[in-house]
Amino acid sequence: MKKMEIEKQAITCPKCGQSFFQEISSFSTLVYYPPIFKDGVNINPDRNKITTTYECQYCGNKWTISNINEVK
Repeated sequence: MKKMEIEKQAITCPKCGQSFFQEISSFSTLVYYPPIFKDGVNINPDRNKITTTYECQYCGNKWTISNINEVK
C-alpha cells in the first residue's frame, strides 16, 4: 500500500476522534517490487511496509499507523 493510498483514508485520533493531526514521521521498508502487468493489472504490487506517526493537534495524542490497518 502506498502512502498516497493511506492519506485517502479517513484518519482520526484514536483518543479523541478528531481529524486534526500532523504527520510526525514516516518510514518505509526498501524492497523494490518491479511492476509486472497482465491485462492492464499490476500482478506484483508494492509490498513495502509503511509506518507513519501522527500527533493530534486537538488533544496532543501520538499514534502510529502501519499500512492503515494497525493503530498503536
